Formats: sequence, C-alpha cells, structure tokens
Amino acid sequence: MKRLKFICSIVVLLFANFLAAKADPYLMPGAHRFSYPCNGYYKGITLDVFFYVPSGVEIQDMKVQFVMHGTNRNADTYRDTWISIAEQYKLIIIAPQFDRDRFSSRAYQQGNVKYAWDNNKEDALVYGIIDDIFCTLNQKYRFKDTKYNIFGHSAGAQFVHRFVLFYTSPYLDKAVAANAGTYTNLTNKANYPYGYRDIGGVSQINKKIFDQQLFILLGEGDTIRDANLNTSLDADKQGLNRWQRGHSFFSSAQTYAAKRKCACHWQLDTVPHTAHSSSRMADYAADLLYNK
Repeated sequence: MKRLKFICSIVVLLFANFLAAKADPYLMPGAHRFSYPCNGYYKGITLDVFFYVPSGVEIQDMKVQFVMHGTNRNADTYRDTWISIAEQYKLIIIAPQFDRDRFSSRAYQQGNVKYAWDNNKEDALVYGIIDDIFCTLNQKYRFKDTKYNIFGHSAGAQFVHRFVLFYTSPYLDKAVAANAGTYTNLTNKANYPYGYRDIGGVSQINKKIFDQQLFILLGEGDTIRDANLNTSLDADKQGLNRWQRGHSFFSSAQTYAAKRKCACHWQLDTVPHTAHSSSRMADYAADLLYNK
C-alpha cells in the first residue's frame, strides 16, 4: 500500500511538472505559439500566443513587438505579416489571440473599461494581460530592452489607443493604432466607448497619457463603409469612415490637451495609396517605430 501511495505521489508530481512546463512560455527561432495562462481577474483563461523569433540573434538582445489582431481574431495571420519586418529589425513578434468566445468586442476592442469602471475593478481591464505576458517572458529571458512596442490594426487599433487612454504600463515604449473603426474621443458629449460621459468624464483623465508615444496611423484610401465598419449613430458622429474618425479623435486629443495646458506628444501619420490593409500599415508602422 505504501509503495502504491509513493507511486501515485510521483505520478501526481510528474503531471504537475508537465503542466507547469506547458505553462512556461518558451521562445525559439521561427514561427510558433505557446499557451499563456492568465492571472488575476482573468485567471482560468488560457490564451494562444503566436510568436516569431529571428534566428542568429540572442533572444535577450532583441526588442519585443506586440501585434494586436483585427476583428477576425486571426493572430497567426497578423504575426505572419510581421515576419519580414522582424527579420529586418531583429524583433520578437508576440501576437496574443483574444477569441470571441471569451473576449467579446466589449472586452477586446473596448478593453472591458466600462465594466471595470462601474465595478471599481481595475484588474478587469484586459490591457494588463499584455504586461503580464511581457513580464513573464522578461523574467525568463532578461531582455536588455525592458520595454516593448505595440501595434494594432482595425479592431486591434481600438485596443491599442484605449490601452494608452485607460491603462498605465511601465513597460510600454511606443504604440501604433492603425485604421481603427471607432475611437474614444476626449469629450463628455458621448458615453463610452465613444466618449467619457458615463465613465467619470474627461476631468479624471491623467495628463500623463499625452507623454506616451502614440501614433495614430490612417490609410488615405480607408474611406469605404465596409461590412466591418460600425455605422451606428454614435459612431457616425465621429465621421463616416475610418479616415475621418481618426482625424476626429486626434483633434479631440489636441483640443483637450490645450485646455489642460499640457503638451500632446501623440502623432498622426497618413499612408498614401492605402486603404484598410494591415500589411501596408505594418510596413509604415515599422518605419515609424524603428527608423525615426
């Protein structure tokens, strides 16, 4: 009986170690993925995280670049779009996948901000998952650059610009929000996710958000009201297409910063001859992030 108990305890220990190993993100050259168990408010949820690591460079010597997918929740495709960029600039591409079953548009595009505000639960903000992934990887690999950049296109751009508005990360370096469908304008004239009226108003905005290096990236040809564009009344008040809405958001930020008498370090850039293309926007974003 004692021998049986001993064998059972060994089996349990080995199984626990097996699970722990699976939960330990491991980066290797090439295009792969790992499973990441979330913590805090999202404990119990495991994300698929797609990544790419160039060969021939020590992992700790490379910059970490997060890439946020669009409404199709196709993180693997977005990672693949960045492979040539990763090779050029020697970047580690990290593309977490927030599936629809567990992360609705309110949780992903809108960051779960309204729920977190209404229930006074800051850890319900989805943005903390990005920091957690980075810290887990950094603890394992000890990156020389202790900050990451983040890029999001379309629905991912909604994620990224609201990340900057509502979450303070000590690890975020630069952020690019490309071709977002809607924005949270810095105004009390609309409720969240279009404005601040029902989440405390603009008076509670931390002026430090304007110190963040945020690039609003717009395709000059992104003027089509396609099937994925939010065409609700509140959305159309920001403009009739993504091009107009991006300018409306940037203008609202500049106006608010001027009223608060603080410098706005955000930047609006446009990509010529480009519509709603994640690959074209990625190439331009990489130039902004790594060539200037």
